[in-house]
Amino acid sequence: MDGGLRRQPRHRGFSFAQTFTYFVALIVVQFMIGAFNEDYQISEEIRNGLINQFLLKPVNYFAYRFSIYLSARFVTGLLILLPLVVTYPLLREHLAVPHDWWRLGLGLPALAMSALIQFGIAYCFGLMSFWFLEIQGIVILSMALESVLGGQIFPLDLLPEWLFRLSQYLPYYYQMYFRSRSSPAGSTTRRRSSPAWASRPAGWSSSSPSASSSGPAACASTPPSADEEIL
Repeated sequence: MDGGLRRQPRHRGFSFAQTFTYFVALIVVQFMIGAFNEDYQISEEIRNGLINQFLLKPVNYFAYRFSIYLSARFVTGLLILLPLVVTYPLLREHLAVPHDWWRLGLGLPALAMSALIQFGIAYCFGLMSFWFLEIQGIVILSMALESVLGGQIFPLDLLPEWLFRLSQYLPYYYQMYFRSRSSPAGSTTRRRSSPAWASRPAGWSSSSPSASSSGPAACASTPPSADEEIL
């Protein structure tokens, strides 16, 4: 199957199977960690005065809303996994799923942190109702930026270099794109560049004799490749 994937026509370093796998992983991640209407629910509780019952009692409002968010995402996560399991026999020929399942152990903490970022942004937008009558415009603007800079429309590797590096300093990058790329299903996408803490140094390969002999020195002497792929 790997040989067939390499013979597929590529666009900007991506084959059809890699692109298809990326968007499948993106849909799954959206259902697992997406903060659907959390900001509007918090806003309505503030506008209607329902938040007073939490402020007058020893109840942590953030923990209360976060528990509701986790419960809802658990249900939606199961709902998206069911059709995925049913259709997997039909889709597996078009998916570029790697066999190194150790990525799952790294992906689960990334999924948890992405969920915390998703909820934190929605929670902050909801609390803005203390100062603004309507937050709909701000939320819509944030959703538009998240769609583009979060990789929900296309992989961020297709962006110009300066815009791709700028997106790495924004929270949207780590909401969807980083999590989808680091998952077992999305790790086959091409890696142009990534933060130093999120990837091993370029040129540090177990198949490279210089890497095993000279260690970090060989890594420092090898510049990062623009078309490096995650295998």
